[in-house]
Amino acid sequence: MLNDKSPILRRDAAVALGGIGSKAAIDPLVAALHEKRPMIRDPAKKALIRMGPGAKAAIPRLRKMTNDRKRWTRRAARDVLKKIE
Repeated sequence: MLNDKSPILRRDAAVALGGIGSKAAIDPLVAALHEKRPMIRDPAKKALIRMGPGAKAAIPRLRKMTNDRKRWTRRAARDVLKKIE
C-alpha cells in the first residue's frame, strides 16, 4: 500500500504499519521517509520512533539517509535516529 498512487492510501498504510509495530514494517516505513509529502513521511517517522529499540535494524539505512540529497529525508532520518539510538 505504501506504493499506491493515492497519497491518502499511502498515509493510511504508514499509520497502519506503525500500529502493528512489527519488525516486518521497518523496511516499508524507512522507505516512506523518502516521501516528499509530509502527510506520508510524518506517520512513518512517528511509527519508527514508537517502535523504539525494535526499529534498531533500521539504523544503518537511517545513517546513510542523513546524507541524502533531499533535506526532508535527511531531517526525518535524523529525527528517528535521535529517538532509537
